[in-house]
Amino acid sequence: MKKVALKVFTTMLLMMSVTCVKGQTTATEYKIKRGETIESVAQAHGVTVDDIIKANPNTDGNFYAGMKIVIPAKSSSVYEKDEKQNIQQEDNNVGVTNIINTIQTEENETIKNKDIIPNERIMSFDLLYQSKAKVYGFAFNGYATKYIIVSYGMSSNLKFGKDDLNTMAFYFGVGLGNHIIYNDNFYIQGKIYPYLGYGSYDVMKLDKYGKLQKDDKSKFLYGAIADLSVGLKLLETKKGNDIYLNLGYMVDAGEFKTKDVIKNGMIMVGITTVFKD
Repeated sequence: MKKVALKVFTTMLLMMSVTCVKGQTTATEYKIKRGETIESVAQAHGVTVDDIIKANPNTDGNFYAGMKIVIPAKSSSVYEKDEKQNIQQEDNNVGVTNIINTIQTEENETIKNKDIIPNERIMSFDLLYQSKAKVYGFAFNGYATKYIIVSYGMSSNLKFGKDDLNTMAFYFGVGLGNHIIYNDNFYIQGKIYPYLGYGSYDVMKLDKYGKLQKDDKSKFLYGAIADLSVGLKLLETKKGNDIYLNLGYMVDAGEFKTKDVIKNGMIMVGITTVFKD
């Protein structure tokens, strides 16, 4: 009687272990959410980290938020084969116990706590406008590292008329920047950087006859630029990169002079792309 009861108990234990590992029988596609880890994704789908890595060989084991991955079936063919052999050998209690312990050991060895930390790079292209002096321009910038940005820009006074002055300036800067993304749909970004540049402009002066004449001048430029912008997500590319429509405000402290920099700032409207590695 005791032997029969022991067999029943062993069979029930084996069936419970089979039920725990059996589940979906086909692979599914899953998009990794911000803040998730490989461990949490694997546990939520009843698979191991090693199963996910094998099902996604093109990732080389690197995962990031926003990436679409393949989640394999919960039960692998190796586990199913071992479990069928154990059912056929249910009289061998020692063998059943060893198989269960082996499965648990393999899972403990393969499940690793890998944090998915997105390495996001940003590139922005903005059109610039300053209403008081009717100055137009553009700025192109991106992150060289996590916090270091590189920026290039041009501005020009495009007023028309023979008595109007014309200015044009080019600049290049390197400085600090950072961004925060909310729920993958909104972001805020700030930058500050010194710059060097070159500008040409017209100066009005009196000639020897007392008439105003234009005189072309040019000089090297230097100073510091700071800007703040917010963005709304427009779309996500097939590679998982996000494109945002952004609006911001830029101030330029030429020769590091801060007088009226806020009042004479430029409006920024453009497109920002967030690349996720």
